[in-house]
Amino acid sequence: MQIFIAWRPQRPTAAAVRYWIHLALVAALSACANGNTGEGSDLASAAQESVVDSAGIRIVRSSAPAWARSAEAWRIDTTPVVDIGSDQTDPTQQLVRVAGVRRLSDGGLAVADAGLSEIRFYDSRGVFLRSAGRGGEGPGEFTGIRSVYRCRSDPMVASDGDRRVNIFTSSGAFVRTVPVVPRLQDRPLGIEGVSSDCQWILARGVSTARDSASLVTLYWSELRTAVRDTAATFRGMETYSNPVWPKAVPYGSWAFWTVRGTYVYVNTGERAEIRVYAHDRGLTRILRWAEDGEPVTAADRERFEYLRQRLLKEDPRRPDVPDPSEFHYPERKPMVAGLITDDDGDLWVRPYPPDAPGFVHLMRPERGRPSEKWRVFGPSGGWLGRVDMPPDLEVMDIQGGFVAGVWRDELDVQHVRLYRIVRPGQ
Repeated sequence: MQIFIAWRPQRPTAAAVRYWIHLALVAALSACANGNTGEGSDLASAAQESVVDSAGIRIVRSSAPAWARSAEAWRIDTTPVVDIGSDQTDPTQQLVRVAGVRRLSDGGLAVADAGLSEIRFYDSRGVFLRSAGRGGEGPGEFTGIRSVYRCRSDPMVASDGDRRVNIFTSSGAFVRTVPVVPRLQDRPLGIEGVSSDCQWILARGVSTARDSASLVTLYWSELRTAVRDTAATFRGMETYSNPVWPKAVPYGSWAFWTVRGTYVYVNTGERAEIRVYAHDRGLTRILRWAEDGEPVTAADRERFEYLRQRLLKEDPRRPDVPDPSEFHYPERKPMVAGLITDDDGDLWVRPYPPDAPGFVHLMRPERGRPSEKWRVFGPSGGWLGRVDMPPDLEVMDIQGGFVAGVWRDELDVQHVRLYRIVRPGQ
């Protein structure tokens, strides 16, 4: 049986959270404790090294990717194996506002549609099987799904705002509704992930710091008892002071994170570094690679000004729009715009889009954008190389050797597509 957890937001927002495998990290740490570095094939290159510092934190440094030849590099098939939405005469193929996609262990797909307030289940060919949930505030109902997560053996947890989650089996049967931990410092908590055993929810609380950045705190909240443990606290978005309130700096650092098992992976946007936090031990590993962000150019400043004018046209009194007369642009852009982990223990890192107008989350979906070259890190933490994602695909899940996400056609109709990952020699 597979279980899903769905989350309903009070105001639907974009989802940004995923998983990494638990056993691979445990194995690596155990090998390290036994005198073995645990460096597998992803650390075969002399350009990568792993050390343990005085605090017992394992640091993996990569000065270059391990894939030295193109024949070693992974690639993604250009033709999708599943295309949900290709037949718009079929109501089960019509999607409104996809909030999350998860590939199941049997090859099927769970699609959370915030516009329909339901989770749809499809088989491995993309044929509709059933749906779960509906609009409303009762048990198993949604006012707007924000995201959906899959636990071990495929239970589904659908986030329902900052107040509760709904849990379903992969057959669509409703299991229960669970309240989320209370609000933190009068600010809403967001649900950012679920442990692989479906016992803990990763929740987020944001409080604004008094210096040049917000502060993000992630909490593990036990589903049955509401016991809460701090998972990690780190720098969030880069801000500047304003008479009204702190505002985000365009092209400034911005934190991204993902979760797998009971481990949380964080990049704050300040440097080429990902920190790994264990539920019971705190910071356990740091992944670093040798790269710098791209410089902020005049064209980038023009992109932000166009976005700024559009936002002010929509709402002239909007208080959170940055004013270039009040801040200095950073010299370089962040390097990371998202993190996803797969069930093989690999970490996939989305690059900062070159055409982003200052804030990745405010980018409008557009056809014809260049393919994004995602960085891939192996289970031991070494940088393997880059993989070209399918053009115009908003990646939402990477599991079982497949990439799943949302693609839009020339009429801006949403499709859920599944692409196969080709790994030479495997």
